Amino acid sequence: MRIVTWNCCRGKFAAKTEFLRELAPDVAIVQECARPAGESAGVCWAGSNPRQGVAVITANGYAAEPLSIDGGAEVPPWVVPFRVTGPESFTLLAVWALPHRGSYSRAVCLGIDALSNLFAAGPAVVAGDFNSNPVFDRKRRDWTYATIEARLHAHGLASAYHAFHAEAPGHESRATYYHTWREDLAYHLDYCFVPRAWLPRITRVDVASYDAWKGRSDHRPVIVDLSSNGNGESWIATASSSNQPRRDSPPHAPEVPGCVVAGRALAEVRARMREALAFHIDGSRREGVPFPEPLA
Repeated sequence: MRIVTWNCCRGKFAAKTEFLRELAPDVAIVQECARPAGESAGVCWAGSNPRQGVAVITANGYAAEPLSIDGGAEVPPWVVPFRVTGPESFTLLAVWALPHRGSYSRAVCLGIDALSNLFAAGPAVVAGDFNSNPVFDRKRRDWTYATIEARLHAHGLASAYHAFHAEAPGHESRATYYHTWREDLAYHLDYCFVPRAWLPRITRVDVASYDAWKGRSDHRPVIVDLSSNGNGESWIATASSSNQPRRDSPPHAPEVPGCVVAGRALAEVRARMREALAFHIDGSRREGVPFPEPLA
């Protein structure tokens, strides 16, 4: 299964989504896209402005339909729930974060909280433009990327990009957004969070290059590939004090929520976990955040 998330930076639906064909997604989450001109198979669109909304596009046996929201739930625009069915069925929260009381992170957190009951219904994916990264959080202590990550971690989700590349949030080597379209103003703002149990199935996480997608949008697509089932030879491990790799638990460090890795060989998992922990420790020191004591 291939999941792609992309903020297309406005424009006609047909023209923008044509660019996605070369990526061949099974499920695509597209932000800031115009409403389709007519009925279109495999497309669900939500928004209050016909020129800008959120679309979920499906193919290859997948389908999506919007989920109704409890009348009492106050969901900030735009965190939109869908049900995806097909070879793999799951709940999808499509995100295009707009500031809520001046905070993008607040909007995402409130959306997750308002739709928290959906996480109990089975596997869930949260993907889209969060407009959030720890590099913007140094002067904030209330609503930050860490508060988003903590909520999703509590629901059993982890960032596919950070797990696969063993990079800590705020230290990404691949940008997904170029402010004012400039290559030197690059940030990582787009994410795909998947169930921890899916991490061993990840075969590829990529971000389209600046040059290849120049002129198409100020954002770049994030591409996540997962094998069709969890019966492959991917190793998963915990970085606990026992340091014993296992295949039956998600790859994470219990002392460090959100520190997760995946790999296809034990040596690769160990190397990635060492890198991920080093990034987390370095980031904590820079921010003056106390690092937790080992659990054992």
